[in-house]
Amino acid sequence: MNNVDNKIIFRITPRSVLDGAQGILWVILIFSAILLYDYYNGGRAYTSPFLFIFASILLLPQVALTFDYLMMNWSTSLVFDTLTEQITFSDSSRSFSFHNSEIIGSERIHTNINRVPWSSYHFYKLYVANQDPIILTSLLKNDLILEFGISWDDKLTFIPIVDKSSTIEEEVSLVDRFVKKYSDFELDKLTLIADDQSRYCHEAKVAARLLLKQKSE
Repeated sequence: MNNVDNKIIFRITPRSVLDGAQGILWVILIFSAILLYDYYNGGRAYTSPFLFIFASILLLPQVALTFDYLMMNWSTSLVFDTLTEQITFSDSSRSFSFHNSEIIGSERIHTNINRVPWSSYHFYKLYVANQDPIILTSLLKNDLILEFGISWDDKLTFIPIVDKSSTIEEEVSLVDRFVKKYSDFELDKLTLIADDQSRYCHEAKVAARLLLKQKSE
């Protein structure tokens, strides 16, 4: 993560990978310490298959998640302008910009067990009008979505492998999603959205106009 001229830039770097994969390093260090201590004290634990099986059980999910997240976000770049709240997303297949208020839903997928070595691994799905879900893994930054100041729904799973499918109910129209998102907005903010000529998508402006009408009755 870099900060440049009021813009926060998220992309995978060696440091972000090390931060996100700390559990792997801890498991390796702990088991290395056990083996060294046992070896220099005449033990035979380093030949025990049970020790290596146990280490593999702890390591393999983390290695799989690290590889999965690297493949998902290797070419991802996310730029957040803190002044305009404009977000620019790009990866190997697409590039587009949208306003923070155009995020119509978000989910955080993480493990349902707290005390496992991979408990820090998670990813977010951002739902933006007329786009496939944006997937942002913890290798970009832990709890990255906090930077945007939006809420999310928690989805629990044993091992949070990336799933690209959409899970927000498809039968709910985009306008209805925006109405739900904007329901607590003040009149002046709704008016700004409704009158904007370029920043917001059509469905967002329709939702803002509907809410303005409701609140003025």
